Amino acid sequence: MGKWRYGKLIKIDNIEYLQVIGRKDNAFQSGGETVFPDLINSRINEFIFDNKIPINDFIISKIEDPIWGNRFKIKVIFKNNLLPDDIKKSINLLNDFSKTWPNHERPKDWIIEKNKFNFKKSNRNNWKINF
Repeated sequence: MGKWRYGKLIKIDNIEYLQVIGRKDNAFQSGGETVFPDLINSRINEFIFDNKIPINDFIISKIEDPIWGNRFKIKVIFKNNLLPDDIKKSINLLNDFSKTWPNHERPKDWIIEKNKFNFKKSNRNNWKINF
């Protein structure tokens, strides 16, 4: 993953400077480290597949954090007609799995969404994942 950045040239006192505006790859800083949502996505997808976790969809959302600068939460939509105990077991599996990741790559929260209509459309701060 390259560190592609968006920028623009600005002129100050007849000298041109490059002003960096953002990143093309949606990476962000968390606790002084770079988090790549695509890497998080791959890890979660592989874990869901390997462990046959009944998830239909999930979204990784960046949130501001007063200590870390940025963190992220993961909203999850489970398959229909699951028992609450099955959902709890799956969330616990995901949470235990994410505890093995570096601190800056661990989600702050796993949030259970009832339906797909609660998901916000993707933008700079949200990465929608479909599988």
